[in-house]
Amino acid sequence: MEICRFKSCDLSFAPDRMSGCSECSVIIDMKPLRPISLLALAAVLTGIVCVLIDLIAGPGPRTARGIFIVFTAGAIVGLIMIAPIAAAEAFQRQSRKLLGDHAFRVNWYVSMLMGLAMGYVFAMSRHHEFDRLTGVAWAVVSVGALVKTFISIVCRADS
Repeated sequence: MEICRFKSCDLSFAPDRMSGCSECSVIIDMKPLRPISLLALAAVLTGIVCVLIDLIAGPGPRTARGIFIVFTAGAIVGLIMIAPIAAAEAFQRQSRKLLGDHAFRVNWYVSMLMGLAMGYVFAMSRHHEFDRLTGVAWAVVSVGALVKTFISIVCRADS
């Protein structure tokens, strides 16, 4: 056990658990965000980041409509990226029962499919081509990454 170095703080804490007080700037153990809060925060933050990037790096004058479109596109991308994490956190127990012993196999097949799709993308980029199948291959790689993220969160050992 360690004692807080501030005289006004009588909080003692164990070094293996994150805790402390606001005066001594020790990290306080916090509850995780709920999945819906996580989705809302991700949408807003990625939208703001996309607007800032557009304002800094984009050419030409800005309009309110253009800024709104960039914000909306960024928010949608943020929702797509964070959706498997939020879904895995929300439905972890049900998903673990549903996946059962098949999680390893599903993860392996998704990895193989992603590898094949990425190989096709590399081959087409080598030939300086971009056809519909290349777009499908990129979509397969993206969806595969989301599925693998979902499976890793559902099957993590600490829960």
